[in-house]
Amino acid sequence: MDPAFKLIVDGREVAAGTLRRAVAPAAVSELERAGRLSGNAIIKGNAVGMATRLKVGASKARAEFRAGDVAVNPADGSLWIFFGDAKPQSPMVPLGNVTQGLEEVAKIRRGARVVFVVVPAS
Repeated sequence: MDPAFKLIVDGREVAAGTLRRAVAPAAVSELERAGRLSGNAIIKGNAVGMATRLKVGASKARAEFRAGDVAVNPADGSLWIFFGDAKPQSPMVPLGNVTQGLEEVAKIRRGARVVFVVVPAS
C-alpha cells in the first residue's frame, strides 16, 4: 500500500495526499525513512518547494507537471508541490499527488515554515 503525506504550514495542516511507490520506489522509501521534512517555502512559478537533503536518482524524471503533482529535484534534493501546470527548468522525479487542500497550497507565501510528514502505509 502507498504511504500518505500531510503538509503543515505555519503549524496548520493545509493539504494531504498520496505518494506512489510504483512511480519512484527509491525516492518514496527515502521519504519514508526521513518521516518528517521541514524548511522554509520557496515559490517558483506554479510550485511551492522546500530545500531538503533527499538523495534520489534521476530515473523516470519528467519535464512537465500538472496541478497537484508532488516531485523531487534530483539535482539538489528539493521537494516541490505544483498548484498549477508547470515545466520546471530541470527534470524532476514524480512522487505522488495532493488529494485535498490544493487550493491552500497555492496560498503559501515565500518563507512560510513548511513541514512535510509521511504517514506510513498501514
